[in-house]
Amino acid sequence: MKKANLDELLRDITLSAIANNANGEDDISNMLFEIDAAVKSRRSVDCVQFEEAWKDVVEGSKQPFLFINFKLSSEVCAAAYDEGKEVNELTWNLVLPFINGLDASELPESGYDWLDQGEIHIAHESPELFECLLELIQLDQ
Repeated sequence: MKKANLDELLRDITLSAIANNANGEDDISNMLFEIDAAVKSRRSVDCVQFEEAWKDVVEGSKQPFLFINFKLSSEVCAAAYDEGKEVNELTWNLVLPFINGLDASELPESGYDWLDQGEIHIAHESPELFECLLELIQLDQ
């Protein structure tokens, strides 16, 4: 498995879920409000489930970042289980610059510009996970 491919797949499904969770609105404040609501209710959107969010610093940086933790939705986990695979332990974080920690000159113009700055950090993965997820998750091309 190529980790970059799993990172890309998780990034695609995560950013899509965040955009859909915000009803396609591009306003950063609205996006943050909807992320907070999704985390507090552990909402499933598309094929991901919002789990937790917190602010922290990354080693070597003084700027705070927003960490949003995700898992696969129960529907994806059930479909994988029906195929003899277990994907319920996969968890990952989307790490974004914390908006209130940015200087005015660094503020992104839109919510989507902000999301583009995010990085995926995978907390748990297995060798056959990427291929299994490709079979289960259909991405719009």
